[in-house]
Amino acid sequence: MNDELLSFARLTAGQVWNRYPNVDPDDIAQEICLYVLGSEKVHAEWEDYLEGDYDSEENARYASNRIRTIFRRAGERYARKEVAAMVGYEAQDEAFYGLGLLRVLVEQYYSEGLSERPPIGRAESVAKTNGDPATAGNYLISLLDVQRGLELLPAKYRNRLKFRFKDLGQVTDADIARMAGNLAVAPGKRQRIAKHLGHTEDQIRGRIRIALKKLQSKLGGPSPYVKDHQEEPDPATV
Repeated sequence: MNDELLSFARLTAGQVWNRYPNVDPDDIAQEICLYVLGSEKVHAEWEDYLEGDYDSEENARYASNRIRTIFRRAGERYARKEVAAMVGYEAQDEAFYGLGLLRVLVEQYYSEGLSERPPIGRAESVAKTNGDPATAGNYLISLLDVQRGLELLPAKYRNRLKFRFKDLGQVTDADIARMAGNLAVAPGKRQRIAKHLGHTEDQIRGRIRIALKKLQSKLGGPSPYVKDHQEEPDPATV
């Protein structure tokens, strides 16, 4: 086991240990190393990262964020398994909210309030979201989770989601972007759009994704059980 791998794993293990203080950080680091060395694809990606031969700063930054994400999720998988063993449940019984489902739930919460059933047309998309609590049919509990998560969010992100899905719920991102630059729209509304969402479709989508990621973190974070090819770094904070 090389020193670079062990050092990086220990750094990640310390971060995971902050969330799971009952799990030995040395054990977390060891499990991360074993995971990296035991996966040909991940090990090759780690070696590429060490070489650092990237053609742009953006690609180098992406690779760094991706490696940190892979290491962190490997550590979290082990820590969750250990905690599950301590308290007597199965780690795979945990529920995780994907960003797509969270968007549906937040939109529903702000438009209809608490409900026992998904809105017509959304039930199929919710049912296809593997590993999410709504697949068990208890949609109300999922909405209550979202309500709790929104209460825990910093006001900046809570207000952003409320403005998008309550005040502008039926308006598309493209139309919102057009409103931001339309002088016929009331100045106060244009200022609110610029403050909470930005001026372009990309800014609107990006800021909403970041707010949903913040909400996701309040509900336990993304699933650490996704496959390596699905590993994506967290977006920058805006």
